[in-house]
Parts: sequence; C-alpha cells; structure tokens
Amino acid sequence: MIEKNNISTIEWVEKIRLDVNGSLRQLYLLYRKSFEQWILQKFDTIQSEDVKDIYQDSILAVYENIKNRKFTGTDCTLKTYLYSIGRNVTLNHLKKSKSINEYHIEDDLMNIAIDRESLKDFFEKINLTNTNERTQKILKTLNNLKSPCKEIIMLYYFERLSMQEISEKLAYNNANVVKAQKYRCMSKLLSFLSKL
Repeated sequence: MIEKNNISTIEWVEKIRLDVNGSLRQLYLLYRKSFEQWILQKFDTIQSEDVKDIYQDSILAVYENIKNRKFTGTDCTLKTYLYSIGRNVTLNHLKKSKSINEYHIEDDLMNIAIDRESLKDFFEKINLTNTNERTQKILKTLNNLKSPCKEIIMLYYFERLSMQEISEKLAYNNANVVKAQKYRCMSKLLSFLSKL
C-alpha cells in the first residue's frame, strides 16, 4: 500500500494521476471502511446501501480532480481531500432526497461549536438522538430568535436563498454583511439550544 510506504501526498497524487501500480485502487481500498463508517456516523439518515455509491462517486471525483490537476496534494492530505469531497457528495445526495435542511443547519452549528462539546454529544446529552426530534428542537428554538436572525436563517436554510438574494430581500448592503450576520445568528441559536 502506498500509505505504508510513507510517501508524501504530492508523490501519491502523482502516482494516481499516472496510474502507477494500481494506486487509485490502493486509495479506494485504503479508506473505504473508515470513510463508510464516518458517513454513517455523520449523516444518520443515509442508507447503508447508498454509502457505497457515495464512496465510489467521491473516489471518482478525487480521481478526476487529480487528472485535471485541480488537486495536487499541496494544500491537504489525500484523506482530508477525499473526506471533504465525500461530505459534498453526501450533501448533494441528501439534497436530492430532500433530507438536507437539518444537516446543513446542524453542520453550520457544528462549525460554530468547534471549541465547545460536539453538537452530537450535546444532542445526546439532552436525549435528542433522532434526526426528526433534533430538527423539531432546532425549529422550536429558531422561533424564539428575534429579527433579523430568524428571517436570515429561515431564508438561507429553508428557502435556500443565496446570501446575495437575502441581502436584496432584507435590504442589507451586500452578501458579506448577511454572511457575518448569519454567523452571529447561528451563534445565538447554538447558545439558545445549549440552554434547553
């Protein structure tokens, strides 16, 4: 296996690009189990039979990006890149199956809560392991937020408007102002959730 040879990410990427010694197959086998476990843990509404398709699509996307030199291995490890692609492929899968809103909002809450306990641990602590219960708790808490937070979050996560569209609808100067406000609003939402 390439990983065990301790070669750099850049060297590994080049071997995959040139298809040296079945390096793409080695990549596929090396991360398959851990990737599938990670997806099932992170996205609990994903069906196990869908995970294999998601992994294959992710590997193909990584391969295409390596072949087209969009990924050269200078910015992050191959594993990190694969998982990042996998997250996006999974989100696209959820979007198509219309299960996206709770994950998109939970993902952003998790990013804000990085220095605090994990959001998953938080939901377990308050006995909210079911996705529908979590969504209901987030929606209920969202209703307690005041303007403009409630509107921004609803428009972004549930009506799927872009930052630019929200800035126009709510008369903000530009999309960056909305983005900064959304971050503050998500912090408030997380704070309210932690007090429940």
